[in-house]
Amino acid sequence: MKFSIFSAALSLCCATASYAGDNNSVFVMQDSTVNPLSGNSLFIDQSDASNASIGGTENGGLSLQQPARQIGGANTARLIQSGDAVASAIGLTQTTQGQTGGNDAEITVLNGGTAILEQLGVGNSAILNADLGGSATLLQDGDGNFGSVRASRGASGRLEQIGDNNDNSLEVSGQNVGVSYTLRSNNATTAATGAPVQVISNTGGSITIQQRTIGSN
Repeated sequence: MKFSIFSAALSLCCATASYAGDNNSVFVMQDSTVNPLSGNSLFIDQSDASNASIGGTENGGLSLQQPARQIGGANTARLIQSGDAVASAIGLTQTTQGQTGGNDAEITVLNGGTAILEQLGVGNSAILNADLGGSATLLQDGDGNFGSVRASRGASGRLEQIGDNNDNSLEVSGQNVGVSYTLRSNNATTAATGAPVQVISNTGGSITIQQRTIGSN
């Protein structure tokens, strides 16, 4: 199943496919009534997937009972799911919180992965990749952030950017490895090093990373 949705007002969509891939589902809500001159754009490709689901988020987690949401205007998202061995899922929330402008997202989930994205603000960009049972989560609460999360081989990676104009990436690989990376700052970047925060493990376990501006709570 491959289709694009563009709304200039309000739309609610629930779709299933049983030919290119079995048991695929999409649940989407687009609302641009706050900024009716700038609609939201959503591209979805599940044509090479089976048991693939797209829904929403709740409290930073996946909620397939909720729709994927694009609230405000000028939000764009490209969602791709592929692989029919095991189920895969995407949860998406993009909201401009009443501001002018939008957010951008590109999410690719392969072979049983899970990806969760919440963008709260404007001018945020996100790239998520989840493969081989990996789980990639990104929360952007602010404006002008760029975030990237890649999780593979059963690992889970969660990046939270709380602030403005941050540029951060996280890569996690390894069975039962869980990494949580929280950044509370403005203008913080890992781009200067030329490499993301990267964790590769063969033994499992959890890692928590917190970074904040000196003097902040």
